[in-house]
Amino acid sequence: KKYVKKHLKYIFFFVLPTVCQRGQVEAVYFDLSKAFDLSDHSLLIHKPGSYGMITSLCSMLLDYLFNRYNFVRVLGHLFPTLCFSFGCAAGVHTCADIFFINELASNVYNSVILQYADVIEIFRLTLFLDDCEELMDDVRSMCDWCRANMLMLFPSKTTVLSMPRKVGKINFTIQIGNVSLRTVEYTYDLGVYIDSSLTFTVHVIYLINDLFSKLGVVSRITREFSKSKCVLRYYTSR
Repeated sequence: KKYVKKHLKYIFFFVLPTVCQRGQVEAVYFDLSKAFDLSDHSLLIHKPGSYGMITSLCSMLLDYLFNRYNFVRVLGHLFPTLCFSFGCAAGVHTCADIFFINELASNVYNSVILQYADVIEIFRLTLFLDDCEELMDDVRSMCDWCRANMLMLFPSKTTVLSMPRKVGKINFTIQIGNVSLRTVEYTYDLGVYIDSSLTFTVHVIYLINDLFSKLGVVSRITREFSKSKCVLRYYTSR
């Protein structure tokens, strides 16, 4: 997919050469998984108007968001309806016009930010302690922006991936509030496992295990198949 290629392109053309030259890159992966669900309706309406959207379109968005009733249907049974005063539907075209997450990038001054909807990560080359402080400044700036826009960062789910290939590694702790972020050996980023050594060993192991799992299912189900074409068709359809 295009957004996955964009992320991997940055990894290969910036992060990997830097690490191979004995540099150190810190990546912070933020968890904003509830951004669409918890976004405030008053802010969703105010933002497009401040960007210059005409009043009639703002009114249309107002009608789209407010007094929307939701219900759950299970086996034909309808549960009681609920009216939410927050949240916007992810994956619809209208949401792209009113969801204001893209302005977050303008609050990151010292690091490179990559984002796809509510998937956000920042990268910073850290050769000296001053670089670490600048990375912390960007983290604080992101936290302040999220607080001002009523979005929640989850420190327990936000992780740091340190990518060094040198003896004198710079060790420092990144915090959100009073919570220290976990430093991990690998992370799952838009369908790809990225490890701290950038060998992609974890991702290769994941792919092998996934393929063996599918092959096991196919072999059990197609045991009685007489034609190999049927087995191949079933395997490629999964």
